[in-house]
Amino acid sequence: MARARSIATVADRIAFGSIDYAIAINAFHTPRALAAARSELVLAAALAGRPAPIDGITVETSDRRRILMDSRHSVCMGMGGKLLIHPQQIEPARQAYRPTDEDIARAKKVVQTTDVGATVIDGRMVDAPVIAWARRILAMHEATCIGD
Repeated sequence: MARARSIATVADRIAFGSIDYAIAINAFHTPRALAAARSELVLAAALAGRPAPIDGITVETSDRRRILMDSRHSVCMGMGGKLLIHPQQIEPARQAYRPTDEDIARAKKVVQTTDVGATVIDGRMVDAPVIAWARRILAMHEATCIGD
């Protein structure tokens, strides 16, 4: 982790060996124990202009709820994907990385705004970063809907 930023500058993409990391720091493999490392990897990738990192595995192979929750946590932390170790993990992970119907509906409203400065839509502030978020959500939706 101490070299994450320099590694990110030369790697095409970085991935998190979360179990190895937990063992190395004598911690449990839990979201809380791994939060600082995930944050550092996301920051390292962003600073290097690289794609968001790939998060470590979920050891439960058939607990769809656990895989979905772990994958959603990865999304919330800024991870761009998740390492999977079993075919049963694929669909819950995909579901977590797809934008929600609520996010898609909001994003559609946001990109329709022509206001250059800050404005309010449905009681929430909208400005340039929010518009960028909306465009990213719609691009993700388009990319993940292929074949659905």
